[in-house]
Amino acid sequence: MDYSHLYSGEHLKKINPSWTYKKWSYRYTFEAKMHYILNLLDSLAKDTKILDAGCGQGLLVEEFHSRGYDIKGIDAFYSSELVRKDDLLKNGFADNTFDVILCLDVIEHFQKDEQEDVVKELTRILKPEGRIIWSIPNKGNLTARIFFFISKLSRTAKPEYHPGDRAISEYLSFMKKYLEIEDLKGLSPTIPLLFQLTQLFPQYTGWLYTLIKPFSYFYSWCFNVVVVGRKKLKSTEFSTGLGSVAKNATSHGENSGSPKESGRAKRACHRSLTGGVRVSNIISNCFYHNSQTNNL
Repeated sequence: MDYSHLYSGEHLKKINPSWTYKKWSYRYTFEAKMHYILNLLDSLAKDTKILDAGCGQGLLVEEFHSRGYDIKGIDAFYSSELVRKDDLLKNGFADNTFDVILCLDVIEHFQKDEQEDVVKELTRILKPEGRIIWSIPNKGNLTARIFFFISKLSRTAKPEYHPGDRAISEYLSFMKKYLEIEDLKGLSPTIPLLFQLTQLFPQYTGWLYTLIKPFSYFYSWCFNVVVVGRKKLKSTEFSTGLGSVAKNATSHGENSGSPKESGRAKRACHRSLTGGVRVSNIISNCFYHNSQTNNL
């Protein structure tokens, strides 16, 4: 699939006027990310309320709005009919507004002392049981670790572009205060030499990216990581969707009077909440259930 219409490269053309999508060094990382994100969004009900936070020109917003999705964007530098120009940390949205929030390659642009505030603020405007889908450059990728071992610091971009550059493990440490992590998807494993060749000659090395792709299983090795987080609820809170499914499954097991059946119910509930089924199916089923309930 051609994803070039989802990335304008505007700021890259200012740096290098000869920039083209086909020769873009991070083309395969971007395409792997878009493949994952588009498949996930396609699985959602059309009335799912979606926000693209830090959406740039809003090309992804326009794409899914044209397909009939309830999606809007917010960005610090751009505005349009579907994109509001505003500060992400002072966005003005009410609590519990969105079912799904996208924050794709954004958090690394904030200073390190602001990044937890970004997570906290996006969680505030997320509905109970809602999801935030992040994509994050990983400073602690495999190649960077090897360079560090030989006393050479490697970053995902220059400090002026990624002032908050961190290893993915550091991001996860404060994200887990607000979100239950449901999925971690590695993009572009940085296998030494092979990864560099895909960056230097992207127009010729698609086959090479396919060769190293299986190593994406080791997400901490990868240049970019997609993180899917579900909003944490207080222990007494259960909303429609996965929370009520968990409560009902557990209650059913307890009422059966059989310890064996109770254990089965709890294990089934645990699998559904921790990746026993594909995360896009969890999200899809959750919001399909909500949309059907709202129509009753």
